[in-house]
Amino acid sequence: MSDADEVIIGDAALRVACIPSHGFVISEFSPTGVGNLLWSRERVHAVRDLPLTASTVAESDDFDEAVFIGGWFGMFPTAGIPGAADGDRIVHGDLSRVRWRVRSRDRASIAATAEARPGFSMTRTLSVHSGVLTVDTVVRNDTEQVQLVAFGEHPCLSRAAFRAGRIRVDGGAIRVPGAVSDPVASTFRAGSTGTWPWVLGRDGTLKDASRIPAAVDGTHDHVIMSSGSGAFAVEAPLLGGRLEFSIDSEMLPHLLLWRHFRPVKSPWNGDVFSPEMMSIPGRSLDDLGARDSLLPLKPGKHLGWRATAEWRGA
Repeated sequence: MSDADEVIIGDAALRVACIPSHGFVISEFSPTGVGNLLWSRERVHAVRDLPLTASTVAESDDFDEAVFIGGWFGMFPTAGIPGAADGDRIVHGDLSRVRWRVRSRDRASIAATAEARPGFSMTRTLSVHSGVLTVDTVVRNDTEQVQLVAFGEHPCLSRAAFRAGRIRVDGGAIRVPGAVSDPVASTFRAGSTGTWPWVLGRDGTLKDASRIPAAVDGTHDHVIMSSGSGAFAVEAPLLGGRLEFSIDSEMLPHLLLWRHFRPVKSPWNGDVFSPEMMSIPGRSLDDLGARDSLLPLKPGKHLGWRATAEWRGA
């Protein structure tokens, strides 16, 4: 088997595909009789090392054009967008940008390793059991200095699959980043706060952030909230079920809800949303509280996180 191959694992209830050579992205999550719930775009060229340049907005980094194909990918040692002063960080970190080496594989699991700058060893394992996908990631600091890190999981979900559904999470307080990525396409008012799912809209009325539009509406938004208990779900009423996620809320205490429903100014035609599971509370390290939430990882020490996903029919 070549690392360039798309690898299939799964069982009678769930088929999962991944691409080790392309950041170990999960390209398919297909419950039996349902189809792929992940959104993906036309494949771009193979992953390559990218320069360490300041990336205060996603469009200033070539992540979108050189790496991003949708699917479900991990984030480390940066999650989201670096701040204005973070010239040594890149959008979403190295994890999704490097080639992974397959170490073991069977019908229901695959494990691979890779390195991230400035000196991290990473191990990531995907396994399927009784229709549940488990994603385990362990990283080690191989440098001689304490490193401040952020991390998370970024599943790109198809709006079409979940249309007219809702996101169910005990998120509590929510807020919109003070600097939105696309002011013209934003549903929500920059810097506004509320209690899930309600937050002030750009037009001055309260908006329900949990609702998934029934049709493409051209909006582009981010909303920050707590991951609560670590269990949340995305309903797909037209498919007769829901996708349930479970995470360790101590390691991933925040959710960043990204909604990108073909906004006019987007450089790519994505009809996609993501409940991004994050170690920091922000789209950017410049967002309130995000930089203070970076985790110090000492030399020679490990940290790890887990996320699971399961389709539940009605």
